Amino acid sequence: MEGLVIAAIIIGLVNLYRYYKQNQTEEETDEVKSTESESSAISQCATRKLVFQTLKKMGCEYSEEDELRIHLTFQGETFIIDASDDCLFINVYDPWWLDLPMNGDIEDFARMQKAVNIANCKGTCTVLYTYNDEEGLIGVHSRKNIIFVPQITELDKYLASVFDVFFKTQRLVLAEMDKLKNQEVVNQR
Repeated sequence: MEGLVIAAIIIGLVNLYRYYKQNQTEEETDEVKSTESESSAISQCATRKLVFQTLKKMGCEYSEEDELRIHLTFQGETFIIDASDDCLFINVYDPWWLDLPMNGDIEDFARMQKAVNIANCKGTCTVLYTYNDEEGLIGVHSRKNIIFVPQITELDKYLASVFDVFFKTQRLVLAEMDKLKNQEVVNQR
């Protein structure tokens, strides 16, 4: 009799375990299907078209350079957006917002380098500089990679806030350059 009870308990536990595993597998399958359907819906969105719609809503003038690059003006500043329909992210650039002569004051260049490093540590934009040998200039630029999908409510306000980050980055770099210059003046006294 005792063996019969133990056998019944074991059979019951085995059946309970099978039931648990079956339900767990069904839930995992449902989650995978749900995730695949969401991914499919998002990927079907035309990111580039969404950028154009958003810029139009913001009242920004824009032009297409090619199938990737879009030039635009926002609050008097020139920006570039790289947007492709096969990617849910866009790259936003604020090019040449500061330039220095290549043969200019080496101290100005050193202050700019330090200010760029500080901005890269403190800010959310990537700040970099490039050389233009033809014009003899060193240009300072900012770049930010952001997700751009229709699930973000009020994309126009979202993009405007991203542009505002670029303006804050400019002010930070220029303020740091001034601070460094003032420290040099104080140290020379």
